[in-house]
Amino acid sequence: MKQYLFLIIILLNSFYLFSQNQQNNDSLKHPDYYQTIDIEDFNSKLLQQIIEDEINAVRTKQEMDSLKRNVILQNAAEDQSEYMAAKDMTTDLQGGKKKTVGKRIEYYGGSNNGAEIVTKMSPKKGKFILSYKQLAQDIMFRFLKSKKTSIYIINPVYVFCGIGAELNDAGKKVYVSVVFGNYDSFNNGAERRDEMDVPFSTKKYGLKHRDEKICSKTKKFKNLSSLQESLYIEQGKIYFQYNNLKALRKLIKDSKDGLAVDIVQKVQFGCTGDNIMDNTLVNRGIMQKRLYANKLYKKNLITDDKQRKTRIKVLLGTIPPDLDGEYEINLMIIKQKHVCKECTPIAHLEGAVEYNKELDLLADTVQTDAESYTPKPEKNVLTFKIPFEKNKFEYQKEDIEPFIKKLKEPDFIIEKLKITAYSSIEGNDANNKQLQEKRAKSIVSALSQRQKTEIKPEIVTGYSWDDFKRDLAGTEYNNLTCMSMTQAQQYIKEHGLSKKLEPYLKNERYGTIELSVSYEIEGDKEQQYVVNRFNKAVKNNNKELALSIQKFIFKKVLADEYDSLAVSNQEIPMNSGMAGLYMNKLWLQKYVRSDFLDESYCKKIDALSHLVPDNYYLKFNSIYCKIHNKLSYADETEIIEYQRLIDALYETSMSKETIDLLNLEFQINVIQAIDTTDTPTPLVKEKLQKIKEIANIDQTNDDWQNAMKLSYIFVQAKDFDFAAKILEPFIY
Repeated sequence: MKQYLFLIIILLNSFYLFSQNQQNNDSLKHPDYYQTIDIEDFNSKLLQQIIEDEINAVRTKQEMDSLKRNVILQNAAEDQSEYMAAKDMTTDLQGGKKKTVGKRIEYYGGSNNGAEIVTKMSPKKGKFILSYKQLAQDIMFRFLKSKKTSIYIINPVYVFCGIGAELNDAGKKVYVSVVFGNYDSFNNGAERRDEMDVPFSTKKYGLKHRDEKICSKTKKFKNLSSLQESLYIEQGKIYFQYNNLKALRKLIKDSKDGLAVDIVQKVQFGCTGDNIMDNTLVNRGIMQKRLYANKLYKKNLITDDKQRKTRIKVLLGTIPPDLDGEYEINLMIIKQKHVCKECTPIAHLEGAVEYNKELDLLADTVQTDAESYTPKPEKNVLTFKIPFEKNKFEYQKEDIEPFIKKLKEPDFIIEKLKITAYSSIEGNDANNKQLQEKRAKSIVSALSQRQKTEIKPEIVTGYSWDDFKRDLAGTEYNNLTCMSMTQAQQYIKEHGLSKKLEPYLKNERYGTIELSVSYEIEGDKEQQYVVNRFNKAVKNNNKELALSIQKFIFKKVLADEYDSLAVSNQEIPMNSGMAGLYMNKLWLQKYVRSDFLDESYCKKIDALSHLVPDNYYLKFNSIYCKIHNKLSYADETEIIEYQRLIDALYETSMSKETIDLLNLEFQINVIQAIDTTDTPTPLVKEKLQKIKEIANIDQTNDDWQNAMKLSYIFVQAKDFDFAAKILEPFIY
C-alpha cells in the first residue's frame, strides 16, 4: 500500500510539473484550450481532446506509448457520459444491453473487453467559471490521486481509449467517462467464422467472462497451467487424468466450479488478416460442454476404490470427426460460472539468438519458417487527395509535402503521375477547364522538384458532379440533384446561389493524385525503408515476416549499421499476438541506450508476460526483473515461489546455461539479503548447496579447492565479504 501511495505521489508531482511547464506552450499552440467555458454552449469535443492530451502527457512521463482514440470506445464513453448527465449521478453502470462497459463496447461493435473510469466535476470554482484546460486538469488530478482510477491511466496493456464529457441540464456538473481498450477490445475476426470448415463454437453453456474477485481464488492453486498437461486424446476422445484429487477438490469445489475443453485450430491464427475468433465469447475455439464439480467427480472413470480417493480420470469431450489440420486442446478453469483461466500447452521453441555468460534480458527471436529477410526495392502505387482553394491555381512544393508525409512512406522516386483535377460546377466551362489544367500542371511542377529524374504526367480534368449531388441530397437544395449538370449550372446562375452553395461547392474542388513509385534503399535510405516494411508487416498481422525483418534489424543495430531510430520507430501494439516483437524492441532499446533495467522496463515486461503467460522467454525476463527490482527477500514464502518459477524454466527448451545464470544470481541475492549473522542460517546453507549444484561443485567434499571455487562465484558478484567468510576456515 505504501509503495502504491508513493507511486501516486510521483504521478501527481509529474503531472503538476508537466502542467506548469506546458502552460505557456499550450497557450500559444492551443489558445482555445484556455477559453472560459460557455455554460450555454458547452464544447464537449474540446474538453475530450484536452483530457486525452493530459492522459498521454502522464503516460509519456512514465515512458509509455500514448493512447489513441478509437471510434468504438469513443461511442461507449460518450454514451456513458450522456447517461450520467441525464441521471445526474456518477456511475459506470447502466441497464439492459449497455449495463457494463464491456456490454457497451460490445453494443457498439467491439468485444466484451475494456475498462472504464468515471467522475464528475463542477465547471465553476465559487463564482468563477473555469477554462476548459483548468477543468481538464482538475479531472486528471482526481483520477490520478485515486488508486482505483490511476491504475488504468498508467497501465501499458491499454493502447486505445474513448472519452466522453457531458454537461448536465442544470449546467452545474460535467460528467466524464474514459474507456480503455486494446486490440482484444475489437471483434473483426468474428466475421471470418464461416471461412472455417469446422468453425469455433458460439454456444456459451451459461459461462461468463472472467471476474477478478471470483477468479482471485484460483491463485492459491500452484502451477495452474500445469493442469493442461493432464489432458490427453484417446480414440478421438479427450480425457482429463489428474493424480492429486485432493488439490483439485480445493480448486473445483463449489457447485458451479468446473472444467471444460476448448479446441483451438492453427488455421484460426493465420499470417494475414484478423485472427478468426470472437472476443465476446469465453472460448476461442470449439468448446466442449462444461462439467461442473458434482458431475465431474461422479463421472470419475477410475474403478479401483482406493485409487478413486486420490486420482481422477474423466471424459471432457470429443474431437469433431471432420476436424483436419493442426490444433491444440486447452483446459478452461471455471469458478462460479466464470472462465478464470484457459490453460494452453507449453510452447517449445528454439532460441535464435546466442547469449554470452553475462546475465541480461532475453530477446524472443524464435525460429520461424519464414525466409531470412533481405531488403529489395519495390514498386507501389500511392494515392492521396488535395483540396483546392477557390480560384487558386499555383502550388509550391511546401504545399504538397504535408500530403506526402501523411502517407508515411519511405523515400521514393515518382515514375508516373496521374492527376485528376475536379472543379465545382458553378462558373464558365471554359474558365473551369483552364483553371483545372493550371492547377494540375502546378502540382506536377511542385512534385518534380522532389527529384532529379523526369516525371511522366497524365492530366485528367472534370467536374465533381456526382459528389455535388450526393452532398445536396436531403438538403433544401435537393431539387438540384434531379436536374442535369447543365440545368443545375443555369439554375445556380439565374438564382444567384453561388454564395449560398459555397459550403457545398468548396468540397467539390480537389485533385486526386496517383503516384507510381519505386522505393529508394541505397545507403542511409535502407534503414527507413526496412523499418517501414516492418511496421507494415505488423499492421497486416504478418508476424512471420515481421519477425524475419526484425531479426535483420537486430543484426544491423548490433553491427552499428543502423542507429537508434531503427528501434524507436518500430510501431508494435502491446497485445498477446505481438508480445514477442514488443519484447525484442525493449531488448534493442535497452541495448542502444545502454539503459539500466529500471522499473519502466520491468512494468512493460511484466505486462507482456501476463499477456502471454506460456511464453518462457517473457517469463524469464519477468522473473529477472523481479529478482533485481521488486522481490522482498525478507519473505521466505516469496523466495520459495520464485525458486519454483525458476525451476519450472528447466522444463522448457531454453538452454540450461541461460537458466543457470538466472538461478545463480537468485541464490546470491537471497544470501546477500538474509546473511546478517556470523553463523549461516538454514536458508543460507540451503542456497549455498544450490549454488554448488548449479556450478557443479562437489557437495560431498568441503576442502579448500571447493571453497575457492565457491568463493570465486561471490567475488564475481562483488560480494567480497561473503567470499572471505567462505575461505575463513582454511586461513591459519
